[in-house]
Amino acid sequence: MIMKHVACVLVCAGLSSPLLHAAGSSGLPDARPKIINGTAATDTQFPWQVGLMVGSTDLYQGQFCSGTLIDARWVVTAAHCVSTPIANLHIIAGVSNLLDEADAQVIAVDQIIIHPQYDDSSQSANTNNHDIALLRLRTPVDFIRCGQRCSKIDWLSTQTEANSIVRGTPALINGWGRTVDCQTNPQRCDELRSSSAGRLLLSPPQLQWATVNIDGCLSGTSQHFPNDITPNMLCAAAPRFTADSCQGDSGSGMTVTAADGRGQVLAGITSWGRGCAQANYPAVYTRVSRYDQWINDRIAGRPSSADRQVSDVDNSAFWRDLNPPRVVNNTASSGGGSLGLWGLGLLAGLGLLRQQRAKKHAE
Repeated sequence: MIMKHVACVLVCAGLSSPLLHAAGSSGLPDARPKIINGTAATDTQFPWQVGLMVGSTDLYQGQFCSGTLIDARWVVTAAHCVSTPIANLHIIAGVSNLLDEADAQVIAVDQIIIHPQYDDSSQSANTNNHDIALLRLRTPVDFIRCGQRCSKIDWLSTQTEANSIVRGTPALINGWGRTVDCQTNPQRCDELRSSSAGRLLLSPPQLQWATVNIDGCLSGTSQHFPNDITPNMLCAAAPRFTADSCQGDSGSGMTVTAADGRGQVLAGITSWGRGCAQANYPAVYTRVSRYDQWINDRIAGRPSSADRQVSDVDNSAFWRDLNPPRVVNNTASSGGGSLGLWGLGLLAGLGLLRQQRAKKHAE
């Protein structure tokens, strides 16, 4: 499967019964990146969208996953985007085009909290379950400076989800991921990679978006294996599977119209899938409503007994909410994002990041 993130779903309350019907033997889910058959977003269309990047200089080259701004100092993303040590992790806010560095707010990440039940080890029965993490920013996003290009977004709770989502509900997805599925169309990807202009088409710096519909993860024509799907996942697909998230889109939000009709609310987090826009394989998203209390507790400063924090001035503040707690240390960080660190992060880290995070959408 392809984890929809680097290189850069659903069984829900009220939906669980009709959405869970299928048979087959289990296989590993894929991770995915950019939006397939998407449309370029305007500067203010998705103001809650942020990019995750290594270092603090080259936005386009450094971005590898996405996240959603849920508070001035908090971002929610996919756990698989940040489950391995990342030196000098920052977020990008305030821009839809990664080449527009003048308007971007690049902010260091102080803390990473990964859900205690997320387990991407080879021994795990389901490495995609509980695919959610929170990032606390070192400084808050400056909403005044950002204007309409930045805003936080609310997320669904179990109660509000029941009034906002049914099978067939339209949802919006977005990301800076690939526009071509390189697993099924490697020749086209090779052609695009052969030139600078082609690389910009394969992974556009401009945020892309598409409309999909909430679908059953294990009903209708879905060919997902039952063992791969849990009640913590939401599925969505475009009619005739014409649009989808892909490698590089991991961690970005899937939003739906709020029950009162006033704007969008966060329903899912781009997590994994089998290929990109593949028939009978709706994309799989982390079902945010299942983690409403967990998110609220962490933002309010109420960690669990398993939480552990490691902090230093070199942006090595990585902590994981795991039981037993495991600490992810930023051992490569050397303060200030020096050229040596950036070179190491980009060459030794980015390539690895893009491979590891793209695996969830490509295996």
